[in-house]
Amino acid sequence: MSDILKVIKEIGKGRNLEMNLPKYMNYMMSAYYRNSSIRLAMNYYTYLTMEQEEEQSSEWTALTARLDKVIKSTILSEFDGTILEEAVKEIDSIRNQLIADTKTVTLYADQFQIYEYILNRMEGRFEEAEALPLNYSDDKFVQRLLEYMMQDQDRSVISQKITEIVSTLPVRLTKQRYYEIVKDSFLLFVGSERQALEDHVFMLKSSAALLLPETESDPIRYQEMDVFLKELKEVDWDALTLEQYQMIQKKLYQVSTEIDRITNLSTLLIEVINDVYILLLSMPYALTEAEEAATCKEIMRRSQTVSDHSEEEELFALFEQLEGKQERISEQLTVNASLLDSLEQQKELMESIMLDKIYHSLLRIEKLASTSHFIELDAAVDRTIVDHDYAEQRAHEVIGEFAECFKGCSRRKIRSMMAASMMALPIFFKNADELKEYAKTALSSCSDAEEKRSSVILLKTIMESLPNQMEKE
Repeated sequence: MSDILKVIKEIGKGRNLEMNLPKYMNYMMSAYYRNSSIRLAMNYYTYLTMEQEEEQSSEWTALTARLDKVIKSTILSEFDGTILEEAVKEIDSIRNQLIADTKTVTLYADQFQIYEYILNRMEGRFEEAEALPLNYSDDKFVQRLLEYMMQDQDRSVISQKITEIVSTLPVRLTKQRYYEIVKDSFLLFVGSERQALEDHVFMLKSSAALLLPETESDPIRYQEMDVFLKELKEVDWDALTLEQYQMIQKKLYQVSTEIDRITNLSTLLIEVINDVYILLLSMPYALTEAEEAATCKEIMRRSQTVSDHSEEEELFALFEQLEGKQERISEQLTVNASLLDSLEQQKELMESIMLDKIYHSLLRIEKLASTSHFIELDAAVDRTIVDHDYAEQRAHEVIGEFAECFKGCSRRKIRSMMAASMMALPIFFKNADELKEYAKTALSSCSDAEEKRSSVILLKTIMESLPNQMEKE
């Protein structure tokens, strides 16, 4: 460890780069290889076990089969440069397909969230629900909300609380006022890179369910979700019957359970895929510990053939041999990887000593090893600085999309979309008095008794779910 720290220190000072850069990169490749090898051994077995517990779609099974083939032909076989090159293309294709599928499921989840909001605020019409306290008053409740939001010293915690409370309050904004809030959020990005603004655009449109799932494939990838979504779009919420309410409630629960199942499996699978990808990129350069590498490969090999629990004891014994290693390597990587991005300035030197390929592989590995598991590896990043005109232009375009969408929506759906988007909008109050007035107006102007009751109960639940809760009314 001390040797690599000395190398990093010398590189930072620009000393002996022709000797130190290869040392640093080989060290990083070896560390990434070991880290991902151990993590893959553990996660691969877990994923295959989860995948076998429930019946999967043919598309999902095919994706797993492609992944298994890549692992078997490269990680569990003798090194072959030609096979490795094709395997890198294949794992990239597998990863892109999973990301595309996960995006689709996420967009369906965003859509269903809008209708769940509507249904939750009609609960008391069709079933017994908690009533407002006998001594309830808007003024007292708003004061309690304000105290809850402002009781922390940490400004980030305060901001999170305000966002959550505002998105739960009844929405009684005019469309014009809402558009002003959206526009103001865009103007905050003046002086920032355009990519940051586009990330904000995506989060805003996604949270408000303005982005629709792709349905061009034949057959549609998630047919049942698509059919149910179309049914929800035709519901007359003001004339909703008990039978319709119960049917929608049941289907929303079923689709939510399925989305959670797919999301959990996708999250584990992307971690497995990322580690396989890292191993393929680092394999030609990494130095490994023979015993450790053999244990990892044996776990993977057994994982591919285990269809019951008969060999679990032997597998768990192998797992114990790796205990604690991945954490130690991961800590070292966290400390030593910080140098990578700064090496771009040595681009010409790296090309002259033939390190450019290994450097680009390390940058790719760094992305794959990050906590942003679904990061797009080749996405173009617009570094252009946002000026006032561009921010206004993008705001105008996005507001136009909202306006077009709102034309065909019921009042309940528009309010639900506005409420959901509050989670992606910065706080738009200048001081506590404005916040207090907003909350008071939202509650006092809500003429729908059931919407108000459910909103207040939800807000009480939020306040009472955290430590140091205030006294109940």
